[in-house]
Amino acid sequence: MIGDLSPGSRVRYSSANRKHVFVVGEVVEVTPPTRFVHTYIMTMDPDPETTVAWDLAVEGNGCRVTLTHSGWTGEHRTADKTAKGWTEILGLLKSEVETGSIPTKTRATYRLMGLFSFALPKRTTAKYADEQGW
Repeated sequence: MIGDLSPGSRVRYSSANRKHVFVVGEVVEVTPPTRFVHTYIMTMDPDPETTVAWDLAVEGNGCRVTLTHSGWTGEHRTADKTAKGWTEILGLLKSEVETGSIPTKTRATYRLMGLFSFALPKRTTAKYADEQGW
């Protein structure tokens, strides 16, 4: 969820019902229609802030999406887990754009995750993010 696309605006990667927030940050740069950059902090397992850049380029009849997640240091514990997550997210985005849907197995997994969201840590709630100024 992004309030607006001006630098300094809040960025949140939230659950569909917006009750849980998994990533927080702020807009750093927007260059329509080719570039979007924001900071990134995982709420569940916070590491120091990093930066995510989304770059788009027309390629034939399609669009190439290049995601660059930078700023990792020796202090970060979640770099490998985050890289795997991006691979999955980009694959799901590709599926959605090309077919209009994500795989049935993924939809079922997301439904199950929603049913068990009560077990997520307090620090992932939207209320907690609001209290932290995220």
